This record gives sequence, C-alpha cells and structure tokens, in this order.
Amino acid sequence: FTEFKLRGPGRYDLNPPALQSDPAFAFFRSDEAPWTATCRSILGDDMKCIAMGCMLSMPGSDSQPMHQDGPHYNEKQHAPPYAINVFLPLVDISVENGGTEFWLATHRLGHYDDEAPSVVLLAKAGTPLLFDYRVRHRGLANRSQTPRPGAIRRRRRRLLLAATGGAFCATGTGEFDARGLRLPGTARLGS
Repeated sequence: FTEFKLRGPGRYDLNPPALQSDPAFAFFRSDEAPWTATCRSILGDDMKCIAMGCMLSMPGSDSQPMHQDGPHYNEKQHAPPYAINVFLPLVDISVENGGTEFWLATHRLGHYDDEAPSVVLLAKAGTPLLFDYRVRHRGLANRSQTPRPGAIRRRRRRLLLAATGGAFCATGTGEFDARGLRLPGTARLGS
C-alpha cells in the first residue's frame, strides 16, 4: 500500500508521511531503537527494514481472520526466522480495545493448521511486541469507544532467494517480482 489500505470494516493500514519524516517518530525509524539488538540477534547484522506503517482499529471493528504475514521460504525444512514484525502500540492495549491473538508454534513449518493453544497479548503504550512473520495471528475486535492505533516496522534478513510458486519474493534489494523473475536493470547482490 502507498498511504491507506482498508483491511476490513473499521481496520486500516496507513503509511503517513509523518512516520517517515516527523522528529516525533525518529526513535521508531532509528537503527538504535531499543528492540534493534533483539532483531539483530535473530536476523543478523545486515537486516533490512522492508515496511513501516501504522495500523488502526476503529471502535466497533470486528476481529480479523487468522493469518500469517508471510509464508515459509523453504518448504522442505524449517528455517530460522527471516522476518520479524515489531508492533508498537500507541495506546494501552486492553481486552476492550482488542489485543493480538497468537497461536503458539504455528510459525514452525507444517504447523500452521495445528490446533494450537492461543495467547492474547495486551501491552502498555510504547511496549514493543516482536513476532515471527510466519506465526498465525489476528487483531481482535475493538469493543471500546476509542481507536486503537499502532506502529509497525517489519525487518528481515537480506536474502537473495525467491520462493517457488510465485507468491513471495524475499530478496535483499527487491530485484525479483512476486513470481521470482528478475526485474530489468537489476543485478545480484555482490555482483
């Protein structure tokens, strides 16, 4: 999305210019943010930010369908995380305004559809929630009278890999399209 995307009734993904340039959000853009060391320990020193934006759940919005933010890039054996979501609530998350529900161990290859137990994470504003890009999750309904905004930053390993099946591209510089075909005028990393 460029600036605004409807995710469902009362649910929006936003990419406001202020997030990219306003000094108030400099801490979120910074490679020295408090969660960066944790991301680096999981993804490596050469990790890259691939997305940054805001999510907004308005009063009365329903729960999202269960989903994962990205597939496994290796369908033959489980691999370590290649992408981490950093979700930063901008208001306290409560039962009333809806937390995020996660299904335990569903990030493991072959376990997405397991009848796994779930947990709902509630947090104070400004408390980062980090999770594997592949875990099954959903935002819960906002039953409060106020919006529930949050900032999201997605980081991933610098991979030079395009998945088969055409649904996903995980490259270091975006030189492949979603079908895994090299885009004109691009070169391999390190070439």
